[in-house]
Amino acid sequence: MSAEAFLILYEEHGWSVARSAGDEVDLRQVPIATDADLADQAAGVAAVLTELGYEGHGVCLALPGCMVLTARIDCEKLPRRDRHAAMLYRLEEQLPIDAERLTADFLPTVAGRAMGLAVQTAQVRPVIDALTEAGVEVAVVCPAAMLALWQAARDRKDGPPLAILASNSHVDVFRMEQDRPASWHSLPADPAELVDCIRTEMLVSPVTDGKVAADLIGTLEEATADLLRRGADVELLVHDGQSCDNLAARAASAALAGRGAGWVDFRRDALAPANAWQRIAGLLRLAVVLGLVLLAALAGTFCWRGRLYDALARDYERQQADVYLKLFSHRRAPVNVRSALDSEVRRLAGIRGRAGSDLPEQIDALDYLRQIIAALPPALRLRITDVRIGATGILIEGQARDHTGAEVVAQSLRRVGLAVESPRTERLARGGVGFTLAAKPGTSAQKADRAQGPSRGAAP
Repeated sequence: MSAEAFLILYEEHGWSVARSAGDEVDLRQVPIATDADLADQAAGVAAVLTELGYEGHGVCLALPGCMVLTARIDCEKLPRRDRHAAMLYRLEEQLPIDAERLTADFLPTVAGRAMGLAVQTAQVRPVIDALTEAGVEVAVVCPAAMLALWQAARDRKDGPPLAILASNSHVDVFRMEQDRPASWHSLPADPAELVDCIRTEMLVSPVTDGKVAADLIGTLEEATADLLRRGADVELLVHDGQSCDNLAARAASAALAGRGAGWVDFRRDALAPANAWQRIAGLLRLAVVLGLVLLAALAGTFCWRGRLYDALARDYERQQADVYLKLFSHRRAPVNVRSALDSEVRRLAGIRGRAGSDLPEQIDALDYLRQIIAALPPALRLRITDVRIGATGILIEGQARDHTGAEVVAQSLRRVGLAVESPRTERLARGGVGFTLAAKPGTSAQKADRAQGPSRGAAP
């Protein structure tokens, strides 16, 4: 199914709205009170659009021929830069209105000349603004007659040199060159004036191929048609019977799709759509200001906290220096007290034979020696040759009669709270067994029991 397109036909006597989907056109008149202002008229148009299924996308606004000014301009020796502005000023030379008050567009150049069309910005801008306020987005602005002619020329290639678009209120006469309009005359529905217009056009650009042929789009009264045939010697070729409004509605779909329907689009320059960012420019400025205020507040907070932390750090450094001077009263406080204390800890650990930064555990070697001697079995013949007591453990070397004796010594030491590994023994050449016992201090509870005295049954 073809996409839907909407056309708004703006006329002095009223408004019409058309919805087109392919070749199907639904055309409706907009009921508007005679005393309604432009805002009320736009609201009525929006209501009819909603009934037709409009959902807020762009529509085509078709203007009547009476609002459009036309003229042909010479396009020779135009500068490449700002070409449109140069063409506008050449068009101004042939119109009674200043270029600053016009919004213009031009058809492609044919044989060095181009047809220019212009509207007064002050007339069209209020119409677009009223529709926008009513919730209708105007995407394309084009004369209704140009839309209808574009569709008719597309349906019938290589048409005659004249095209007559007839409606109830007026008649539009186009001189065609290469299937494009070269001139345009919008006239009231007066037969005599229509005949004079065609005669004048033929005098400016005569046709040498006999009788003048004209493509008739719409419906002319029979008397007017007879006057054209007799008075202007025009052969009327009736189009396929569709009305100008139906053809314009079909062309609106192509115009909204960007296929150049109607050849011109006045939705440009002073009539261009407002920048979408301008609608939220105030909110964006407010957001930027609030963002800057937030950044300033965060920067101030970080500076205040930085100064606070710096003051706390200096206070802690003074406290460390006071502690250092209490411990080492004969020294000066170093710049980095923490580093100096760490160095002192490592030095003390080296003196005690311990690696790492923690201070070694203080042990009482005489107490451990007393406990070891008290734990030795009194009835067992043995010899203790070496006892080494240190912070990392206890090493006992001795001699016994057999391997069982070494195991009895190990069990006796375990009973007093020492963690003794299995003894390493070896047979001696002179008889007996040599043993080596490795032990470590026990738990805190075992140390407390050991501090109270020797185990029951141990020799004094």
